[in-house]
Amino acid sequence: MKELGPLIITRALRKPDRRGYSVIKTRHGEFFFRRSDTDFWILRQIFVDREYDLDRFPQGKIVKDAYNDLILNQRTPLVIDAGANAGYSSRFFAQMYPLAQIFAVEPASGNAALCRANVANFTNIEVVEAAVGSQPGIVQVEHQDGYSYSARTRRSEPDVVHGPGTIERAPVVTIDELKARVGNGELLIVKVDIEGFESDLFENATWVSQTRAVIVEPHDWMLPGARTSRSLQKAMLKEDRDLLISGDTLVWIKVD
Repeated sequence: MKELGPLIITRALRKPDRRGYSVIKTRHGEFFFRRSDTDFWILRQIFVDREYDLDRFPQGKIVKDAYNDLILNQRTPLVIDAGANAGYSSRFFAQMYPLAQIFAVEPASGNAALCRANVANFTNIEVVEAAVGSQPGIVQVEHQDGYSYSARTRRSEPDVVHGPGTIERAPVVTIDELKARVGNGELLIVKVDIEGFESDLFENATWVSQTRAVIVEPHDWMLPGARTSRSLQKAMLKEDRDLLISGDTLVWIKVD
């Protein structure tokens, strides 16, 4: 799709707004991005490479049928976008599943602010400035290389700081807590791109069996020897699902 090719940046060369955001106008609507960050390339990954487009696979019909069945039965399909970053993935899910309630969960304050700007016109997307994990608590958010996509979280006591780089803190919410916010909600999709914190999220992950599609970008490549995918592997091996590969992500779909 040429409209999100590199030359589109020339359309956004006017001075950024007071928040530091530039804007791109596409057939999918306007998107805010930070020119000094990786936002534009993440936008391409989602809307050009369509990494989260389950309809590219035969199993996508199973997910779409489950979505439609929930609507027909007056239930609310829930999409948890864990690691929402700039909000592009939440926008994509809103386009694919317009009657779903989407939680855009993002612990880094700068990313969460940009996410709010990008989803401001979507009444079915709620930005939750928090990390998502196996149990409530506090995390330390570390920015080690200056790029938004690599903000990492680790559990922390309120008065303890670990490691170098820029540090901020955020609360931890659980999948069950998010689900409970919608009285008639049912988990349809949980997408996870949380820079290694999946090791925490998938501990005792009883919510997995309730979810039609689980989409995860693992990070063993980034954290060799840290075994960040161990709890993910254990949780998903208990499930009888089809496993797909889409770009950098693994997709598990319940087919029965």
